[in-house]
Amino acid sequence: MSKEEVGIKDISRYLGGFAALIAALAYISVARATDLVYGYDIAKILYYLGFIGLILAIITYTIKEEKTAKILFGGSIFITALSLLLVDAAKFNLDTSMYFGAAALYLLLGIILVYYFISEEKLAEAAKKTFEFIIGIFYLIAIFLWVKALKFEASVGNLLFYNYLIPQTLLLGGVFGLFLAILLILDAIIGFIKKEGSQTKLVAQTGRAIKLLLVFTWILGFVWETLLRTYTSTIIAPGSISLLDVLTAFNYLILQVITGPTLFFSVLLIFLVYHVVTEYAL
Repeated sequence: MSKEEVGIKDISRYLGGFAALIAALAYISVARATDLVYGYDIAKILYYLGFIGLILAIITYTIKEEKTAKILFGGSIFITALSLLLVDAAKFNLDTSMYFGAAALYLLLGIILVYYFISEEKLAEAAKKTFEFIIGIFYLIAIFLWVKALKFEASVGNLLFYNYLIPQTLLLGGVFGLFLAILLILDAIIGFIKKEGSQTKLVAQTGRAIKLLLVFTWILGFVWETLLRTYTSTIIAPGSISLLDVLTAFNYLILQVITGPTLFFSVLLIFLVYHVVTEYAL
């Protein structure tokens, strides 16, 4: 029985990794940064180096080199953000101060992630929660600044829907990156409370609920991005997105899963979901 379970876990990891790889290769055409770096040679070279880092992160995770994968992922964000700092934002009718603020935060986020993943095994639990809190705050502000760079209202719908500046967003909660950032902050706060000795049953249950929400938010964001991003981008007017629009788009998602050419990819997604749930939720 154990051999069968190990086999299923291995299969789900490899097929799930394949799904993530396919999704990343498709997602680069959706990410707004792909258009921004076009026409800037050095920026374009750095940008695609960052994307290669993302691909390598997915592959190394799939072959169970998780620490290397995490470091590559953080490094890929840093390189991608660096490329964005070489772009003339005014050329794209963006608010330049907000744009460079968002790019700078993603750059810092990449640095923090690399340092954290390199040092993770040596860090005390309190230090880990501090990093988690900082990562959540930086990501939350970066999402906000990017929406403002687009000169859109910072409504919940816009903060959700327009979170696709860089390709790495696919693995940062995608459309639900805002919720993921908030949950990271809450998870860190619960960790601080536990550290202070207030380990009550309510605190423990809240902590478990937040961790479960983190997993489900990541899954839903990934699935939404891979099956709905292109579709919704073509039917929703710029700046008019609402939270209800984001949520009701799942009606179309169900049809995508069970019909048409996306059926094969949907099967791969099932394996990815199985892997994520068994690895991080159970």
